[in-house]
Order: sequence, then structure tokens, then C-alpha cells
Amino acid sequence: MKRPPVVGTISGPYCGALDGTLARLLSKTEFGNIVGLLESKGVFNKGAKVCVEDREFHPLGAYRKTPEYRDLEFSLIEDSDAIDALRTKYIQEWSTGAVSNGSV
Repeated sequence: MKRPPVVGTISGPYCGALDGTLARLLSKTEFGNIVGLLESKGVFNKGAKVCVEDREFHPLGAYRKTPEYRDLEFSLIEDSDAIDALRTKYIQEWSTGAVSNGSV
């Protein structure tokens, strides 16, 4: 059985630029932990991979206590009716949205 991903927060590295950022543990190395950012913060983009020390990555409590815990914040929508409803809603919103040329 595949273990669920370990999700936690970051504190300390890069002069505090990533403090409180959610990240997923990708691998452990002799130099520290490689984590993928689950959100953007400052100049760091969602999905970026960064190296942090062990003491700078803090797994969420549920991941430490229950290995079978699934990440509820990023749950998978499998119901086709829900997917169709979301698709319809966002297509409608995108089609009526104002287009900006980037100037204010």
C-alpha cells in the first residue's frame, strides 16, 4: 500500500521568506529535505522544489500520528456530476470575464 504524501509547513529558511508555506515532502537527502511548494509565496511559485533542513520542515499533526491519513485539503473529486457542475460554472465565469491588457 502506498503511503500518503507528507504535508507540512516551512519555517526559517531563506530569511523567513517561506514561513508558514504549505509544502509536500518529496525526498530526504544528506543535505536536507526536498519539498514541493503547495502554494505561492513572494518570488516562490507553487510547485517549486526547495531544499530545507529537517528542523525547517514541520509535518502537520495528523501525518505524524496517523500514517493512513489522506490529505483532505487537496481531495480528489471523483463524482462525474460534481465535475460537470464545476466545469459548467467555470466555463460560464471565464466566458463572461473581462479581458485585461495588463495596463491599469
